[in-house]
Amino acid sequence: MRIIGRSDRVIKPGKNDEIKVSITTSFKYGEFSRHIQVTTNDPNNEVVRLEGKGKVLVPINVKPRALNMGNIDPESTVSKASVKLLRGDGGPIKPELSDLGKPNIEAKIEEVRPGEEYNLTVTATPPWPAKPIRLRPSLKTGVKEMPNQSLSLYIGVAPPIKVIPNRVLFRKGLDEAQPRTVRIQWRGKQFFRITNVELGDANLDVTIVNEGTPAQRLVITAPANYNPSYERNTLTIYTEDPENPTIKVPLQFLKPLPKAKTIKTKRG
Repeated sequence: MRIIGRSDRVIKPGKNDEIKVSITTSFKYGEFSRHIQVTTNDPNNEVVRLEGKGKVLVPINVKPRALNMGNIDPESTVSKASVKLLRGDGGPIKPELSDLGKPNIEAKIEEVRPGEEYNLTVTATPPWPAKPIRLRPSLKTGVKEMPNQSLSLYIGVAPPIKVIPNRVLFRKGLDEAQPRTVRIQWRGKQFFRITNVELGDANLDVTIVNEGTPAQRLVITAPANYNPSYERNTLTIYTEDPENPTIKVPLQFLKPLPKAKTIKTKRG
């Protein structure tokens, strides 16, 4: 919400004034309310709270409001989601969905009650994308006064790789070595070999265990009494995965633990 004109003004005794505001209603539906707090020099009304109400008219009520397909299992062969298209604030509807622009995503509209209710079903099939898909396709409504309306479509896919843990923590100044294990999981049944690792600190030891097998993992070891000047570093992992040839894992060194205090007591 934005105030149009000056936000500070003088209203003379016995006079009145108007406060004009601009409200963005994009992607909003139905009734809404907004509040404005006005500060004055009137000792009896130092703060005045004003309320503005309105209603965004839509030709089609979409229930639920978004086509959210959630996070798709990379092993699944198909994923579907449906919404109801109901007559809104205009006349009878005749919905038609524009091309989604994705060859593996199809949409179908089925009539339930002519001009009043329809079902929209979206079907997605592999290949699944590496990143989530967010679309705002245009929907022809069949209502002359409001011919077009946008929808929201979301398709999430499990990340292509998963690093466990996603951050490696060490403690500065410990009097014993600190080995940490890092595993990489590729989505589905895929597996790629780790070919090399880089770490800009010669004091840290990095070993590839079970190299070239699905059970491969990295062991990063900080030596005893190690107290680096930095707090953050990055481990770079190189793989044979053509889509993820490099994987970066953040390392963090926490401050040393406070020394235990010795309390002397006197015997009575």
